[in-house]
Amino acid sequence: MSDAVSSASEAVKKLTKDCTDDNGDAHQQQYRTYTVYFIRHGEALHNQLEKEAQEAALSLAISQGYDPASSYVKEAVENARKAVLNSDAVEDPPLSEVGIEEAKRAKLDLERLIDSYNLPQVEEVWVSPLQRAMKTAAIIFRRSSATCLTDKSTDANRETDNSENTTSTTIKAPRIRVMKELEERRTGLACDTHGPLEMIQKRPTFNIFSISSLKMSLMFADTTPLGSLDEDNAVAHDHVIRDITKRDSNIDICGTYLSRLSSHMGNNDDPWEQLVDIDVLSDTQQLDAASIHTSSDHSADSQDDNNKHEGVEKDRDLHVSEENKAMLRERTKLLLNLLVESKSRSIALIGHKGYLRELERGPLGHIDAALFQNGECRVYRLQLDLGAEAVGDSLNGSTVGSLYSTGSAPVVQRAEKIASSHDDVE
Repeated sequence: MSDAVSSASEAVKKLTKDCTDDNGDAHQQQYRTYTVYFIRHGEALHNQLEKEAQEAALSLAISQGYDPASSYVKEAVENARKAVLNSDAVEDPPLSEVGIEEAKRAKLDLERLIDSYNLPQVEEVWVSPLQRAMKTAAIIFRRSSATCLTDKSTDANRETDNSENTTSTTIKAPRIRVMKELEERRTGLACDTHGPLEMIQKRPTFNIFSISSLKMSLMFADTTPLGSLDEDNAVAHDHVIRDITKRDSNIDICGTYLSRLSSHMGNNDDPWEQLVDIDVLSDTQQLDAASIHTSSDHSADSQDDNNKHEGVEKDRDLHVSEENKAMLRERTKLLLNLLVESKSRSIALIGHKGYLRELERGPLGHIDAALFQNGECRVYRLQLDLGAEAVGDSLNGSTVGSLYSTGSAPVVQRAEKIASSHDDVE
């Protein structure tokens, strides 16, 4: 192991020792430390078509006698690129052949980083609902399941290598959760708009994913600003949450709607306390959004056929509101809440160039961070300050932490970049 790798490994151990004792006093409880593996998806089909269109436009301009460095040629090349992105033909595009190979390399890079820097195994995977990100996740974590968390005591979650009469046991099956909060900047373009739930559910490749968090986000139209629920809607959503809890206590309840709804419910409300203490378990029971009524009287009447047929279009309309970069940067802060809600301390996040750029340069404070390359993995050690009020909730057994505090929110105390798969490692 090189000196650089050794030094980084020792730094990781020291930071972990200083900040991860979850059984200590209130001062120690104020801070939580996470190892997060940020991974950009492999090249998508629209990226490939962009390059081809730009090359074709450049070749045509040169053949017509234009200077490649002229403003005319630059504009023509850019217009060709935009034409691809504005085409409905690239709606939620899959990985290209190059992208598939990049995802395969990312799997090897992730394993190398974990081994070289003595990092913890991935306990849980969070992925954007866009197809290119989900396919990347399926390739990197191909033995994963929607119904189980990584468990060191479970042989089913381990992979054994008996080559050359040696045996190595590595956890290969963290749980994968599709989370709307992680999608790319909402540009209104087809390539940045994920498909309906029906598409995700029907794809065999994505059967290993837990999509209940995505379902819940779509049900509550989570693109609206936090805290924007009026009193009537808050009561209606309260009824929905309680109904879901009664139906299946194993439903994966996690996402930004937790913080939004908690402001409308008392801290001493027993059903809510039971809800937030639910462990993240199975997604085997399909949660049909059309079957859950948000009326205050819990009407049991079935929705008419027209509403059912409009379900797919509704899914697509919930996330078309456009974002600028500042809005996206603000959205990336929701990741801190998601981390606090999670019981996992080692998480892989598979996302997009724009999202990862605003996250690194914004909440993580690395203002000069370079853009992620396709298939690149960067490892961060994040120390979050939950605040005094959040600590009190944590010590009282809440799994939501700062989401129960009044005015307190998790803050990045320290964001240390440990390594990148694109760094030279001897």
